[in-house]
Amino acid sequence: MRKKILVLSVMLFLICATVVASGQWQTYKSAEGAFQLQFPNGSLDKRELVTDTPAGKVKTQMISFRNLTGNTVYTVTANAYPNSLEENSKAVLDGVIQGIKISDRIISEQDVSLQGHAGKRIRYKQHPDWQEVEIAVFVVENYLYMLTADSSNKQEDINIFFDSFQILM
Repeated sequence: MRKKILVLSVMLFLICATVVASGQWQTYKSAEGAFQLQFPNGSLDKRELVTDTPAGKVKTQMISFRNLTGNTVYTVTANAYPNSLEENSKAVLDGVIQGIKISDRIISEQDVSLQGHAGKRIRYKQHPDWQEVEIAVFVVENYLYMLTADSSNKQEDINIFFDSFQILM
């Protein structure tokens, strides 16, 4: 009987390890931020804040996803501005680039779009440890969305995370 329990325990462990290692992804949907995306199994941390700016109150929703081993982080930030940003999307995206250049080194950047909305995909080295980070930024109506993945992620997983992002407006 003990041998059967041991064998069953080992089999269950191997099945669970296979599921974790296979990188299963879950869907996260934000009604407040009007988006959805895929993230790897793990924990989720959600933060919201409101900031007074010269443009008015900006509502920020930041969701971080950490994988089961705790060392891989993906983040999506949805900033809701009081007025539309789309008419100035180029200036907004250029501002993001300039903000990165203040303390970090850009490795690559490319123009991208999401459902017809302007965006940028940027890879840079982050000061002070010069870890590589990849972000995708999109301007959609009055939202500025930013997806972030650190370089400890496999490029294939970064692509799954970024490519799964959808606007729900």
